[in-house]
Amino acid sequence: MQRVLIFGGNGFVGREVARRALNSGHMPIIASRRPLPFPGCRTLAVDITDKSAVLSACRDADVVVNCVAGNATTMIAAATNIAHAVSASQIDTIVHLSSMAVYGSTEGYIDETTAFGSNLGWYGAAKCKAEKILNGLTPDKHVMILRPGCIIGPGSHQWGGRIAKLLQTYRTGDI
Repeated sequence: MQRVLIFGGNGFVGREVARRALNSGHMPIIASRRPLPFPGCRTLAVDITDKSAVLSACRDADVVVNCVAGNATTMIAAATNIAHAVSASQIDTIVHLSSMAVYGSTEGYIDETTAFGSNLGWYGAAKCKAEKILNGLTPDKHVMILRPGCIIGPGSHQWGGRIAKLLQTYRTGDI
């Protein structure tokens, strides 16, 4: 049984990671500014922009999963503080949720060997920076980067609820 520390554990993806870790026999630790109760999981109040708080949270984990969302400053601070904490700990595995936004306007066949794209918005640029920070860890640290597209499912506000609300009010926005 591994202790899986999930930064951004209150979010749509973070709660699903916690649920699946729990169902697989691991001990999820949900870390968030204001953690919500989650049956079977430990919760920690952690400000991801606070280097010492992240370091303290990592002391009791075997694996770190970074599901932090937010503005560019927050996402980059999360990667920086997680990299620092993991470097100072026994943790050897980090899973980082990035985004296909790192490919920018790239077209054609794209896989994990494809270079970062051009014409990146703030979000894609922040995700690139976060990846570079975490990939800069020493070779004994295993960094797995996932670059999903739109993540949708029950409870997904960004790609489900928000768009449904736009449709209900006859304001389809960028659809």
